[in-house]
Amino acid sequence: MIEHKPIPRPALEERLRDVYDHLDVAVAQPPTGQSLLASPFSVTNNSRSNVIVHRVLCISNSILTYQHIAFSPGIAVTVLQDDVLLTSGGDSQTRECLTAIARLAGGGMLTVGCADIVVDVEYSLPEDDPKKVESKFRRFAVSPINGQSNWVSQGVNDPESYCVQVPKQQK
Repeated sequence: MIEHKPIPRPALEERLRDVYDHLDVAVAQPPTGQSLLASPFSVTNNSRSNVIVHRVLCISNSILTYQHIAFSPGIAVTVLQDDVLLTSGGDSQTRECLTAIARLAGGGMLTVGCADIVVDVEYSLPEDDPKKVESKFRRFAVSPINGQSNWVSQGVNDPESYCVQVPKQQK
C-alpha cells in the first residue's frame, strides 16, 4: 500500500515573501479616446497564496493639468476598502486612481498633462493572521513626450519630481 504524506506548507516568512514578490501593482493606458484620468490601476495576485486586500490607497505626489491646475501633493483617496479576497494564480482588482483624486480635489474631468502617483496596497494572508496587515507601495508617473503618454514605474523613494511643469498640449 502506498502511503501518502501531506505536502508540508511553506513557513510564514516564505509565504509572505512570495506574496510580496508576486503581488503586482500596475497601471495601463486608458481606453482609446479617454483621458489619463481613466487609467486603470490593477492589483494582481500572482503568488501561491490567497490574499485579502484590505485597502488600496492612491496618493498624489503631483498632478498637473493642461488647464494649469496643480493638485496639491499628498492628496490621498481610498479606492478599495472591502477586504477583497484575491485568490492565488492571477486574481485581480482594478480601480481608477486619478478619477478618484480629481473628484476629491474638486477637479472634475480635467485634462491631465502630467501625473506622479503612489499606490499603497494593504493586504494579509487569510490562512494565517488576517489582522496582520502588510503593505506594498508602487510609484508611477506619466507625461506626454513626443505625442505619447506612457505610464512608467518609478522608485517610491526617488526624490525626483516628475511633474515640474505642464507639458505642451498635444493636438
